[in-house]
Amino acid sequence: MSKNKSKTGSVGNVETEDKCAACNKIPGDNWLSCEICDKWYHAKCVNIKDEAYKVMQEVVTCHWFCESCNNKVGKIFPNLVNLHERMNNNEKAIAKVENEVEKTNGHVIKLKSDVNKISNELNGFKIEMDTQLREVRKEMADVITVTKAETKTMVDMGKTENDNYASKLRIDIDKKIDDKIISVSSEVDNMNKAVESARALAAEEQDKESRRCNIILHRVQESEAENADERNIHDKRFCVQFLTGLNVGLSEDDIRKTVRLGRFGQTSAPRPLLVQFENRLAKNLTMESLFKIRHMEAKFKSIIVTHDMTKMEREECKTLVERAKAQTRMEQSGEWMYQVRGPPSKMVIVKMRKRQT
Repeated sequence: MSKNKSKTGSVGNVETEDKCAACNKIPGDNWLSCEICDKWYHAKCVNIKDEAYKVMQEVVTCHWFCESCNNKVGKIFPNLVNLHERMNNNEKAIAKVENEVEKTNGHVIKLKSDVNKISNELNGFKIEMDTQLREVRKEMADVITVTKAETKTMVDMGKTENDNYASKLRIDIDKKIDDKIISVSSEVDNMNKAVESARALAAEEQDKESRRCNIILHRVQESEAENADERNIHDKRFCVQFLTGLNVGLSEDDIRKTVRLGRFGQTSAPRPLLVQFENRLAKNLTMESLFKIRHMEAKFKSIIVTHDMTKMEREECKTLVERAKAQTRMEQSGEWMYQVRGPPSKMVIVKMRKRQT
């Protein structure tokens, strides 16, 4: 409890029409006002001795609240402190996401530049191939013209050796044509492979971008309702309860949609549940708070949360998991195990000490 020096005084030097809120009488020589409700009190009515009152008069930074207001303030302050901490955490998370978005934008810009560069190179290569093909056709036409003329001359001369020469010449011409066709075909194949590679790279980046705000929940029990809308409502309600349990400040408004992966009733095990957030911040807050799952209700402790990965990322993850299992089997001390950690495209194998049971 504290008091405000500017709200204390005596009737002799300050005029007031207020009465003491405790005894309903006009203030005496020693009186003071609550800084929240502005009610006035005699110092003796609120059990403040003269010595304490003098000290309160002299301390500039001293504040005083009546008993009723002081009880309310005692309840509000912890909530304000918690709110301030959550605001600081959110600001840090937002700054982190903005930094990641800036890096991602730079990566996308570079990718677009690389794709444009490859496209320009391929166009130039195609133009060059067309030019070479026209030259080959022209050379073939010239050779054929010369060959016809030479052959006609040799036939007219009626010499047997000229027949051999014409046959050899035709063989040489056919070989030159075949070699040129093979060379051009090889270059065309290389060009097609480069085009397909660039297209695959661009498609992979687009697929990654479409999944950046997604997570997948495994082992989430499915609703047995026949109506798909009812099952989806059940899934979304579960996700909202899960986010509430993580206590990261997210709500139903942060979830864009929930979708079960696979056909309903095809397997007895629960289908994976895809959750798409409205933004990257919501996803990052969720992934960074997964350590809290072991302290949540029983129905949440069995679920597994993963990133929504592309086919290429899933194959990479599968390879790393198999490698980590092999390293764990080779661990002779029995104290260590190897697991895959990190976001998609940045996954690594980490050596971890086994938990003692």
